[in-house]
Amino acid sequence: IKYQELVYCFMTRDDKQLLAIATHPADEWQITELALSFSPNWQSLRASDEIMAVLDNDNNLYTSTDGVNWENTGKNYAALIGCIGTEMLTLTRDGENYYHDKYPQPEGFTPQLISPKFPVEGFSDMVTYNSVWLSSPQGMIVGGRTADGKLTGALWGYDGTSWALLNNQISAREGASFFTFVTFFTDDNWVTSELPTWFVVGGLNENSSLRDVWVSNNYGITWQKGDISMTLPGYINSRGYASVVICDEPANTVYDTWQSVDVLPIPQGYRKLATYSSTSNYLVPYIYMFGGSYSIGTIYDQVWRGTINRLRFEPIP
Repeated sequence: IKYQELVYCFMTRDDKQLLAIATHPADEWQITELALSFSPNWQSLRASDEIMAVLDNDNNLYTSTDGVNWENTGKNYAALIGCIGTEMLTLTRDGENYYHDKYPQPEGFTPQLISPKFPVEGFSDMVTYNSVWLSSPQGMIVGGRTADGKLTGALWGYDGTSWALLNNQISAREGASFFTFVTFFTDDNWVTSELPTWFVVGGLNENSSLRDVWVSNNYGITWQKGDISMTLPGYINSRGYASVVICDEPANTVYDTWQSVDVLPIPQGYRKLATYSSTSNYLVPYIYMFGGSYSIGTIYDQVWRGTINRLRFEPIP
């Protein structure tokens, strides 16, 4: 998870709880063994502008400002959805009913009963965004399981006040990786524009792990499956519940302890441009994908780094 410009990786290894912190995932990590008084469910981990939060195995909420020292808030939630600013969106449960809630709960706020179509577990991390046309930041989640145990691929949006089902174009899954990045559009005059793009990658369905990629260039209004140039390479196994962070780094940074793999060939008809030199001052946004599972309870001990090939090209003066 990215928190206050650092990358935090929480791990359970040999019955020990570990925290690794780095400025960039490929840097040297500072690893600390945690002395926790509770059993964390790290899949529930979320971060606001000011705190990190996690649920224990009994759904009690713990918060921390440094990842090492955790405080029991005395609150209990069925799920942590995500954060907008300092506000954490949550789900509470009363019997068979689930409610939209917040932490900390604003004065006068009343939890609202969720829609039967809203997921209560297995949904993606929440992606937030803002623009000059919005009065406040907004958020989206995709996939998961509803209270009756059914998988969904629905995209839900939060406008700062309430949740709405935006569309149901992505196939049903849980544990999808959901993040924002960029793609490019070239018009009839060969003018290329950079587009903010939403990506949904992988996940688990009822039968297997997934490796498909879904993209949206219009704030999630419509989605399409990525073409051959926008899919995971064959050497990356399908997976769900992988964590993704985006970090800007020099283009040709090579780390001795990392294993390099071949770049996929550029399709015929595409022009091959010069990539950044090793002395270039330009930074390239890299997607880092941590861990993930090919089934519930089976975890990959891997970190992958990649980017869209075009972002490694030197700009034309």
